[in-house]
Amino acid sequence: MLTLQNLPPIPVNKLYLLWAFFDSKKVKFAKCHLNYQGRGMQ
Repeated sequence: MLTLQNLPPIPVNKLYLLWAFFDSKKVKFAKCHLNYQGRGMQ
C-alpha cells in the first residue's frame, strides 16, 4: 500500500503519476487520485 499526504490539490480530471527507477530506467509506479485534503492511497 502506498499512502500520500500533504500534496497540493489538482483539478478533478487530473491525477498524480508516481515514477520509480529500476535498473537505471524510469518506470511508471502508480496512478493516484487525491481527495480535497491532498491525501490518497494506492
